[in-house]
Amino acid sequence: MLLPPAKRLQTPRLVRRVARSLSPRSSPCRSVLPFLELGDHRGRAHTLASLGYIHHQLGRHQRAVRRYHSSLGLFREIGDQYNEAETLIRLGEALHAGGDADASQDIWRQALAIVTEIDFPHADRLLARLGRDKAGGAGAR
Repeated sequence: MLLPPAKRLQTPRLVRRVARSLSPRSSPCRSVLPFLELGDHRGRAHTLASLGYIHHQLGRHQRAVRRYHSSLGLFREIGDQYNEAETLIRLGEALHAGGDADASQDIWRQALAIVTEIDFPHADRLLARLGRDKAGGAGAR
C-alpha cells in the first residue's frame, strides 16, 4: 500500500467515505485536480497512485491502470524505488481484476526485480501472488 502502516487498516473505510461523498456525476479526480498541477513530483505521484487505488476499489480498473501508469513515471523520475514497487504491485492487481492475467504477471515480475534489490517489507505478498497465479489461482486478490 502507499499509505503509512498505521493508516492501512483505515483505507477501506476511507475509500467508502470518498465514494459516498461523490455524486453520480462527479469523479474522484475532480477534487484533486488543483494538486496535480503543482510542481511537486513526489506529491503528484502519490496523488495519482491514490486515485488509482480509489478507482480500483470502485471497480474502475481501466481508470486505475491509467492513474498507476502516470504515477509510475513520476516515481521513476524521482528515483523512488519503494513506491515504484508498490505501484507496480497495485497496477498488477488492477490489471488482474480487469481480466488481464498475463499483463499482471509481467508487471509483478517487474516489481519483483525491484523488491529483491531494496529492503521491501511486502516481498512475500508479491511472491505468493506470483506463485498462486502461476498455479492457476485466477481468483487471488
